Amino acid sequence: MNTKTISYTFPDGRVYVGTIENNRPNGIGTMTFPNGDVFEGSWIDGCMDGEGVYKFYDADKDKFSSEYSGTFRKNIMEGQGKRVYADKTLYIGTWQNGMRTGNGACWFTDGTYFYGIWRFDKMIRGIFHLSSGDIYDGELKNNLFNGFGKYIWREDGVIFEGLFKDGKPFKGIKIFPENRIELIDESSANA
Repeated sequence: MNTKTISYTFPDGRVYVGTIENNRPNGIGTMTFPNGDVFEGSWIDGCMDGEGVYKFYDADKDKFSSEYSGTFRKNIMEGQGKRVYADKTLYIGTWQNGMRTGNGACWFTDGTYFYGIWRFDKMIRGIFHLSSGDIYDGELKNNLFNGFGKYIWREDGVIFEGLFKDGKPFKGIKIFPENRIELIDESSANA
């Protein structure tokens, strides 16, 4: 094996500092990309592969705007990882093909917290703790409450359980603290 530590500038402007084997990044190294992004971590046969930290550079603000730390497979975020976005939203969970897919938790900048199942960067089922203190537990579509779910209003303790459409109760029952029940059927109201 021919392993050594080098500093090398590629013809496309990438700069690599770290170990190489057979003229490719292998082992631990840091790559600075022409757009200012930086990856520090494990390399296999010239690809980011294994544990590492990828920092996304924002040229307009002249600083790193977001960061991913976790596992990579052939240059793609894959497996377990944590990402802090430019707006300070934080996601910790599973990644597949560079997207949030599988189980994950996300803290949004408005104080909302979500834990549940993601598919291709979209929330599809889980529990929302809203900044108001309200809680939603159910299905989502296009990041809105859609499908079967349960919503609890913190202020008055009212509970809705049933179908949601475009983020709103659609068809189901509303349960009041005094055990009064009200049927909700927006489908007949829109007929």
